[in-house]
Amino acid sequence: MMRKQSTIFKRLSHGFALLLFLLTIACGGDEAEKAGEPTEHHLITEGIKFMEEGNTEQALIKIHELLHRDPTHIGAMIALCKIFVRVERYNDAGKWAHAALKIDENFAAPYAILGEVNFRTSKFDKALELSRKALLMDPTLPTPYRVIGNVYIRRGEYPAAIKVLKESLRLKPGDIRTLEKLAVAFVKAKRYTLALEQLNIATEIKPDIPEIHYNYAVVYTNLKDGSKAMEHITYAEELFKKADNIRWISIARHNKAAIAKKFAMRPEDVMAIAH
Repeated sequence: MMRKQSTIFKRLSHGFALLLFLLTIACGGDEAEKAGEPTEHHLITEGIKFMEEGNTEQALIKIHELLHRDPTHIGAMIALCKIFVRVERYNDAGKWAHAALKIDENFAAPYAILGEVNFRTSKFDKALELSRKALLMDPTLPTPYRVIGNVYIRRGEYPAAIKVLKESLRLKPGDIRTLEKLAVAFVKAKRYTLALEQLNIATEIKPDIPEIHYNYAVVYTNLKDGSKAMEHITYAEELFKKADNIRWISIARHNKAAIAKKFAMRPEDVMAIAH
């Protein structure tokens, strides 16, 4: 019984598979618990929890422990891919996605991962190809829609980007990254009120995402509200500093200076708004 459930778990998309595993855990894993060993359920949920908390080291330990126990565990491989994408270790994410495909070449999730990896490494045509392939296999995956939307934004195809990003949000409501990219698409299309709506939703879910405040600054600059633009770009810079994101610290500082110049702000004006 447990072997059959494990096979089902590995072949389904990782999000649904985790839910299925949670629902069926009462039917299996007792032997491991009695022996004092963590169950597969425990290891992968702990790994995901640590990933969401930003504790990459502990997340990797939990997932690697599961893979040591079962080297063919596709769910664990996909979890590793997601961790590596999050910390921008794209070669490692690609390696584990290909490892998953060697076990099951008809599994959609690895293609979705590879689509995102190719987008993040500026291989946009390949990102589109792999993301579309993933959707042909499983049209319920939100990530390929987000990746396709990102490619469309890069290509200036804003209505198409808005359409696919909305579909991604329908499949995964409240996803911060998708809300942010949908806001960007609305800004590019000069639909600033709709852009603000997406940023407001994202802020209600998680108020301290630097990219969200950076995009607030972009929107308010276009709406000619210099005070709010300066307030958000200053906060975005602070958050990028906390994350030690050197590239985006530089970008935020550049835009902060551009906002001050555009709205003829004196240094004391900037300081007053920032505090």
